[in-house]
Amino acid sequence: MFALSRVGLAAIVVVALWAILIVARPGVTFHLAPIFAAAAPVLLARYEGRLKQLNVLCAAALGLGITLIATFAFSAAGWLDGP
Repeated sequence: MFALSRVGLAAIVVVALWAILIVARPGVTFHLAPIFAAAAPVLLARYEGRLKQLNVLCAAALGLGITLIATFAFSAAGWLDGP
């Protein structure tokens, strides 16, 4: 369970960096940021190599969920409107 919380933290860190970039550069679109945020937990889980395949799938679902929530929140705040 601890390893899944760490991979979830990886997605949250990438989403936080994405939010910082959005605030710092409002006229620039970061199209690949959601992909990086969703992939971060899976890449970390596979890099560590200690998790079973089912846990890696759970990490993928966790990363996808965090990314979808962040994308919805950023869209609702108007940060994804673009120039």
